[in-house]
Amino acid sequence: MKNIFKSVFILGVITVLSACETPLTIQTLPDITFSNLQPIRLNVASVETISEFKAPLKAPNVDHLFQVSPEKAMKNWGRDRVAATGATGQARFIIKNAAATESKLDIDKGFTGQFKKELSERYTVFVEGELQAIDASGVVRAQASARAERSRTIREDASLNEREKLWHDITRAAVTDFNGVMERAVKTHFSGWLN
Repeated sequence: MKNIFKSVFILGVITVLSACETPLTIQTLPDITFSNLQPIRLNVASVETISEFKAPLKAPNVDHLFQVSPEKAMKNWGRDRVAATGATGQARFIIKNAAATESKLDIDKGFTGQFKKELSERYTVFVEGELQAIDASGVVRAQASARAERSRTIREDASLNEREKLWHDITRAAVTDFNGVMERAVKTHFSGWLN
């Protein structure tokens, strides 16, 4: 009789606990693209995007956890923003850096810390790239570079969805900043190459 009572009690506890569990809704975030902007039209025959960034895949880097990594967003920038409209030569977009890192912040681990939710991590996205115009003989005739960085903090009780949204937002912001800086640099350094 004791075993039956024990089994019914355990089954009841499991039922109550499973009823309290909230299913995790996995969000799908949109790709970060720049196809809504007019392309930078260069007097070259082709455009190549090269990434020199090698993701470490370990702390403090977290870019490999992003739905849209900074590197992917930078590749999209090269694809969407640079257009070949000439007969000879080449444009080369080189991704120098596309890192996202996590820094742990000091939080109150004492008694009072149990009663408050604090900012616990800072996430930073840093992107850097260079655009080159290369003539038919392979000589770099024009180049422009840009970099941008964005950081945000998050509370210790943030959900995975909230973290992923923050990562997406700072990636978009950093690459958008990069876009503005690169546009100005191209106007300055690519005279004679713009169509």
